[in-house]
Amino acid sequence: MNRAGLVNFWYYDEEVFDFADGKLLLRGSNGSGKSVTMQSFLPVLLDGKKTPDRLDPFGSRARKMEDYLLGEFEVTKRDERTGYLFIEYKKNNTDRYITTGIGLKAKRHKSMDFWGFVIHDGRRIGRDFFLYKEEKVSGGFQKIPLTKKELENTLADGGLVVGTQKEYMELVNKYVFGFESIEAFDDLIKLLIQLRSPKLSKDFKPTVIYGILEESLPELGDEELRSLSDTIENMDQSKHQLEQLERDYESLERLCKQYEQYNQFVLVDKANELIQVEKAIKTREKELEQLENSLTECAEKLTANEQEESELKREQEVFQETKSQLERHEVFNAEEEKQAIEKRYFMMQKELDAKQQTLEQKEKKERELKEAIMRQEEEQFGYEKKIEEEMEELETDAEEAGFNEHRLNAEDFLRHKEASFDFALWKKEAEGYKGQLQQILRLWDEYERLKHRFDDADRHLGEARKKLDSSRRDEEKWLALLDEEKSILLEKILDWMTIYEAFQLNEEGKQLTAQKIHDLFDLFSLEQLIEPFAEIFRKKQEKLLEDLTVLRHKIDALKKDKNEKERDLAYWQEMKEPEPSLHPDTIAARDVLTSEGIGFIPFYKAVEFQDELNEDERAKIESALAEAGILDAIIINEKNKEFIGQNDKILLASEEILDEQQTLLKWLYVDLPDDANVEANQVKKVLQSIAINSSNLSISTTISKDGRFSIGMIHGHAPLIGERAQYIGTQARERHRLMLILEIEKEVARLADEIQLHTQELEITQSSLENMKKGYADFPTAEQVKTANDELKLTKQQVLRDQKEVEEKNAKMKLTYTEWEKVRLVLKEETSVLNIEFSKNAYDEAFLAMNSYMRFLQELQLVFAKYDANRKFLISRRANLEEVIADIDSNKGEMQLLIDKLKLEELKLEQIRKRLEELGADDIRKQIKEVIEQLAAIESRLPELMKESTRLEKDLESLTNELASKKLEKNAYDQLFKDWFALFVEELRFQPDREEHLDNDPLTLAKLVYKENSEVLKKESHVSISDKLAKTFYREQQTLVEYRLSEEVVSYDIPHDSDMNENEEMKLKRKMLMDKAYRTVMLLDYKGQRVTPFYVLKEIANDIEMQKEVLNETDRELYEEIILNSVGRIIRAKIQRAERWVKTINDLMEKRDTSSGLTFSIKWKPKTADAEEEMDTKDLVDLLRSDPRLLKESDMKKVTAHFRSKITRARELSETEGYGTTLHQVIKGILDYRKWFSFTLYYKREGESKKELTNHVFFTFSGGEKAMAMYIPLFSAAYSRYQEARKDAPYIISLDEAFAGVDENNIRDMFELVEELGFNYIMNSQAIWGDYDTVSNLSICELVRPKNAPFVTVIRYYWNGKVRSLKMDEWEEEELKV
Repeated sequence: MNRAGLVNFWYYDEEVFDFADGKLLLRGSNGSGKSVTMQSFLPVLLDGKKTPDRLDPFGSRARKMEDYLLGEFEVTKRDERTGYLFIEYKKNNTDRYITTGIGLKAKRHKSMDFWGFVIHDGRRIGRDFFLYKEEKVSGGFQKIPLTKKELENTLADGGLVVGTQKEYMELVNKYVFGFESIEAFDDLIKLLIQLRSPKLSKDFKPTVIYGILEESLPELGDEELRSLSDTIENMDQSKHQLEQLERDYESLERLCKQYEQYNQFVLVDKANELIQVEKAIKTREKELEQLENSLTECAEKLTANEQEESELKREQEVFQETKSQLERHEVFNAEEEKQAIEKRYFMMQKELDAKQQTLEQKEKKERELKEAIMRQEEEQFGYEKKIEEEMEELETDAEEAGFNEHRLNAEDFLRHKEASFDFALWKKEAEGYKGQLQQILRLWDEYERLKHRFDDADRHLGEARKKLDSSRRDEEKWLALLDEEKSILLEKILDWMTIYEAFQLNEEGKQLTAQKIHDLFDLFSLEQLIEPFAEIFRKKQEKLLEDLTVLRHKIDALKKDKNEKERDLAYWQEMKEPEPSLHPDTIAARDVLTSEGIGFIPFYKAVEFQDELNEDERAKIESALAEAGILDAIIINEKNKEFIGQNDKILLASEEILDEQQTLLKWLYVDLPDDANVEANQVKKVLQSIAINSSNLSISTTISKDGRFSIGMIHGHAPLIGERAQYIGTQARERHRLMLILEIEKEVARLADEIQLHTQELEITQSSLENMKKGYADFPTAEQVKTANDELKLTKQQVLRDQKEVEEKNAKMKLTYTEWEKVRLVLKEETSVLNIEFSKNAYDEAFLAMNSYMRFLQELQLVFAKYDANRKFLISRRANLEEVIADIDSNKGEMQLLIDKLKLEELKLEQIRKRLEELGADDIRKQIKEVIEQLAAIESRLPELMKESTRLEKDLESLTNELASKKLEKNAYDQLFKDWFALFVEELRFQPDREEHLDNDPLTLAKLVYKENSEVLKKESHVSISDKLAKTFYREQQTLVEYRLSEEVVSYDIPHDSDMNENEEMKLKRKMLMDKAYRTVMLLDYKGQRVTPFYVLKEIANDIEMQKEVLNETDRELYEEIILNSVGRIIRAKIQRAERWVKTINDLMEKRDTSSGLTFSIKWKPKTADAEEEMDTKDLVDLLRSDPRLLKESDMKKVTAHFRSKITRARELSETEGYGTTLHQVIKGILDYRKWFSFTLYYKREGESKKELTNHVFFTFSGGEKAMAMYIPLFSAAYSRYQEARKDAPYIISLDEAFAGVDENNIRDMFELVEELGFNYIMNSQAIWGDYDTVSNLSICELVRPKNAPFVTVIRYYWNGKVRSLKMDEWEEEELKV
């Protein structure tokens, strides 16, 4: 912390508190505002929370932020106010600043507006801008705090302004502290609030300290445990899936068992029906054979009768003729009468016998009818009983199914039971109600399906949100890393500018650089960031290159000059005498003279000055000769005077010889060298040809002592070549040569020095250029920022994709919910009229009851059909019995009349016999008798024959009809057989082992099935087996809801000729066939297909085995993850870190030599195992410290068993704690290494041994000793919390009434501990100054507020570690000087 400020807050207009290396002590008396000031900064400016308990160190809720802002109305007289609080942070050893703060706007009795801000571009409040604007009011200026919008505009891209406390807290953590999670930051603030408390509470004791210390240790992070908890959750999910699979398997086993029994029953039942039909067909075939035989026999008898009848009629004619002849005899009449009587008697006797036989038959029939009626009545009673039972079942099922129409139908049935009853309406209503229930169940199924879809969609949404949260955490991580990398980059650039001063920017440039880095790769490119430095580099490089070019040119020129001078030096050093400089062509021309042997000598070599001339005269004369071109011209012999070479000058003597005193001979004399090849006289002549003044006008060439000369028309004055003569005279020339050598040596030395100087400049410039290049090349790379930015962009894209996925899944979930809700409303509407509980189970039971109702209704119909048929049969039998009884009575009366008539005829016969005896005509009588007997026999036989023929004709017709009927019946049975055969074959499709039956003859198979399983038909009925299957279906449907188990009724298409004339029996059999042509089929959804339960059972068995293998592998990987991989390493590292931390804290505590000789120490001891299968912490930690690859198998098993026990307990806790507690949270608690150890504080007094600091002992301590026992561990706890923050985070604490109750020496030690731990702090106190030798430096501010004054005066002091001095503002110092 560097500075903290208040603007328009409490009784401050504008106040800034400077820290000394992050340390500030506020002093003042009660009511001065030291606590208010401190609490307004900390912890408010860390997290932005403004609740009253945060503002009061005692935790009361009396103080409100609005009260601090507005003040007491009686004092301030204000109802509205806007204020600011801020803290400025400065990075160590840099000029990098970050400022965080809050703005508040309060209106009395109204809610307060809040905004938080961070300034990250390095600008400083009060230096670069202000949190207020000045407006002219009443002739003066008034400071008006900035509004939120004005602040946003002022900060622009150099900062952020947020509107919520949470956003502000996240900003502070992001830019200042850098905790991995906001929760960790919040935990720190909670600890800081505990630490600032002014006095020890009565509840404070060592065990409370232990809890604080334990909580201050870094816990296992969510991300650190994420893979483990995800693995366990996946395992649990797999186990749940396995358990669900096992439950499904068990449910399917039960369903398949019952379904198999049902299939077996249906198969056996159909096999039985097929066999019975086959038997019936065989019976019908025998009956047809018998009928055909009877029909043939009857036809033959009819033909015989017709032949016999023809013969008898012929005989009758003959006997009639004979009779006519005999009739004329008296005896005949008597005999005829006798025959008539006998005949009547015979007929009566025969009739009587017939009556007797009929009577016996009638009596037998009476007995049979009575017995049959008794049997039928017993059957009828059974039917009535069955009907009552069926009605009771129907009543029960109707009540369970809520079928209200049952009562009316039942009453109607009972009313019409004794007459024919049509079940059509009843069945129609029942079917309709069943259909209604079925429709509702379909709605329920749809409801459940949509609910399942909603649950899936909700789960998928949860997974997508989890994925989004993970992506957002990654985004936050990369954002934090990006900010950190940007801060690092800025620091590197600032350090780089310090190293390479050539690239140093002004403050504005630095702020712009900070802003560019903050928005790097967003608003600014890397090129834009580098551009100012590149521009500096370009300009300075251009300048340095230009300087280098100039210097190189200078050095080259100097080197060239130096080389020339060195060549001159060598020339003069090698040359015997100096010579004036000649044109190269002149030199070449003289070389030609020499080569041709023509003697010559330069003028200056041939002469010498007279002694009387002084040096000045000599110099002027030589200069004049040189200027006139004489000095270096050559003199040749007379004989060669005609030779005038090119590119040279020759002196030719004048023909007019002057007086020596008037010519150069006066000043010069001939002085030829020994090797001269020119005559002296010739030289002399030349001297005499040159006058020494211009008085002699006859001589055109003159030389004067003052340096004047003339040659013809040319007159002039020669500038001095040198101060002394250089060429004329041997000594002069030698002197001149030596002087030249000296001068050249000096010039060479000068040139060398200048070259060295310029070379040094060149090297410096070159070094500057290389340094510039190196500096430019060493410009801090933004690769890490780019990587973090790229990763952030990728993560943001992933967040957008995940967000889109969440939105899609949320939309899908909402759509599914809408569909679900729509079905629910329809379902509610459909069920509202029914008196059934609104639940799937209730409707399943109702449908099951209705199915049962339909079956019982069908049974009732069948029973009633039998009952009705039996009733009708009884009525018929009773009517028959009455007829038989009436016939018996009538027959008996008729028999009595016949008996009476027989007796009368016997008397008549006796009389006629007597009369015939009297007539005595035995022969005639005999003839007549024979004729009459024959005729009688014929007459008797003919009617019999006719009757017999008629009967035979009827029998023939009857047999023909019966045969046709039997054929039709057999045809019907044949068709019935085909239908049953088809049903049986079709039924084989539903058998699990159907493949085994493909090669078998179905009829043979049916007989085999019936033979092996016929007992099932005795144990079960179609109704009972269907009922059991339905109950199993509805019971297991709840478990198998995921598979959408359905009970479908499959019917076979059985073609039927409606024109076929069938009897009642065949109609019943066909109805039975049609009834059994329906069967229940169970189907389930499995992998997008509708399959049988047997298939699913088999597949689930395979899935269970596979899932078990996966679980075993995952289980192994899980414990390897804990023991060998990340989690084990993390726990091991955290324990080791904690142990080092405890050791450090213990060392710090033991160093504290308090004034009372009381020292403290602390230990972190491992706990014993919680369960038998778990390990003691010491043993566990020892194994975790080992190299996992070197662990013994037994040790691995121990550690595995330990963690397996822990995780098992985690699961159990997760289940017992229920809603709101995730498995991840419970595992985090179970694997919380902090719970494996316990803290123990020890104390030691001088001269005593170390003892444990129990609660009891603690309460015996003095106030100072208690403070020591409290502060030392709590400071340690705060220090530990800060270890989780970013490396450059400030370690901030605040203490209200700091170290109250602690003596001076112990306070000194407390300050030393605070210094050693590197805390930034704000403390307040009435008593202490903080000027202890253990405090390196300290900013001290004494707050003065006169009684109830609306202002606070701040008196500032500075402690430099040795002296406390008053600190004045600049204007105060100036005033003091004046």
